[in-house]
Amino acid sequence: MKFPKEYLEEIKQRIKVSDIVGASVQLKRRGREFVGLSPFSKEKTPSFTINDEKGFYHCFSSGEHGNIFDFLVKVEKLNFGDAVRKLAAKAGMPAFKFTKENIEVENKRKKYDEILTIALQNYQKNFSESESVKKYTFGRGLTQEILSAFKIGYSGEQGLHLSLFNNFNQKELIESGIFFHDEKNNKLIDRFKNRLIFPIFDYNNKVIGFGGRALSQNYLAKYINSPETEFFKKGFNLYNLNNAKNENKQSRIVFIVEGYMDAISLYQAGFKNVVATLGTAMTESHLNLIWRYFNDPVICFDGDRSGQNAAHKISEKLIAYMKPNYSLSFLILPNGFDPDSFVRKNGKNNFASLLDQKIDIGNFIFENNLQDLQSEQPEERAGFEKKLMDLCLSIQDSTVKKHYINFFKNKIFEQFSSRKIKNLKPLNKTKELTRKITRYSSFELKEYSLMY
Repeated sequence: MKFPKEYLEEIKQRIKVSDIVGASVQLKRRGREFVGLSPFSKEKTPSFTINDEKGFYHCFSSGEHGNIFDFLVKVEKLNFGDAVRKLAAKAGMPAFKFTKENIEVENKRKKYDEILTIALQNYQKNFSESESVKKYTFGRGLTQEILSAFKIGYSGEQGLHLSLFNNFNQKELIESGIFFHDEKNNKLIDRFKNRLIFPIFDYNNKVIGFGGRALSQNYLAKYINSPETEFFKKGFNLYNLNNAKNENKQSRIVFIVEGYMDAISLYQAGFKNVVATLGTAMTESHLNLIWRYFNDPVICFDGDRSGQNAAHKISEKLIAYMKPNYSLSFLILPNGFDPDSFVRKNGKNNFASLLDQKIDIGNFIFENNLQDLQSEQPEERAGFEKKLMDLCLSIQDSTVKKHYINFFKNKIFEQFSSRKIKNLKPLNKTKELTRKITRYSSFELKEYSLMY
């Protein structure tokens, strides 16, 4: 019995070929690839190459070619099943068991994919037929080319009709995340009704969920997303990664924004290297997913207080996952702007100029915590230093941890040693008083002490 294709793809998505091969072959980066001496033949000049983006290795001296599973089978002499189990464990995934339950899960996945494909097709059809919704999107500055590229849709005032899904039962439709059960009226309702639809694709361009923006004032939530399902995990997916990953030959940078419109507006302005989180905080999985294609992600949040606070929290969470040769920076926009509004008002060039203001994660954390320092008393400084050292201790990679400890210690020394000594007058007064009291008798000293 074969392992499900989606299971194998998930493993390949979570693990780089260079991470597996690098455990037994000394690799050297060359551009966007890695090279090393072939593990399949004796050679003096490296002819063994690895392309993490495409997920394969190739040996020019022996002709060997394959993915991470093939490498373990050929080099470590594992059978395919053992290779899959070993890599699944490394990827933090449960071992796949060929049980009746797992077969049922795969059948459910196929149904899920079919339902979402039908929904996508009809959301797009509704959009093409609604002049008022198209007018709304044009009013937001979106072009027809961009609307088509992102497959923007419209649910219709009443949502998708159940007759489109006659081949599926109620349970399957609810589990797809598109419909929910209205208990009062005992019927299924499209949760995205009367909303502009933003389809969410995985890195292989397969639709896995939807986002919806309300087109009526009657909704409490302006934006909603598909709920988490068995097959849609927000912490493992990013909006527009399917398009952005193709830009990594032009740029090491990728912008990480909060909203659908932020991503779309930047993309339309020419910043195609942009992704958006799906209504959830950045995770380790997000970071590793981005690093697969880009070495220097830049988190670009709103310029208001909530955006700054969110960036601060994320920086202190993600520093734990920093690793050699991969970075993370932050770009806080001017107050009152999000990426969408800034680029629409100020244009592409002004947004590009903001890149000069991006701050690497180490300096970002240092400056944010420095602002929280209430005074320069020793105990306050000690608390400040302890906070930074505790963050360093959370870093998983020992080499990166060592360098961040040194980095923060140097920053602390530079920060406080360069400041002028304050409150010299009170100190001089104390010295003068000390000189005086040495001339007093013990009785006079006791009297003097009672005065203060």
